[in-house]
Amino acid sequence: MRKMSRIVRHVAAAALLVGLAACGGPSESDVENAIRTVLDQQNAALGKLAKTELSNVEIGDIKSVGDDLYEADVSADVTTTMLGVKNTRHVDEVVRIREINDKWVAVNS
Repeated sequence: MRKMSRIVRHVAAAALLVGLAACGGPSESDVENAIRTVLDQQNAALGKLAKTELSNVEIGDIKSVGDDLYEADVSADVTTTMLGVKNTRHVDEVVRIREINDKWVAVNS
């Protein structure tokens, strides 16, 4: 009976750890979607003057840095088209994101 009790405790503890890990921070797709949302907003604000696009996006480590605030290492090619001229450059950035209203969004601070 004691052995069964220990097994139940271990199974319950493992289930709790898995549950806590599952409700953790953002996924790679959450980070990429947050970045793309910011770019879409910028593109809408600039209208036909300029357009920015991402390609070859790679999301590295995602770590917690405070209350519901996470940092993600992002590597991507950024192409800006302004007045018909394209300029592509590779960037490596740390992006901060936070969950707001059940959606992950990029924040500046």
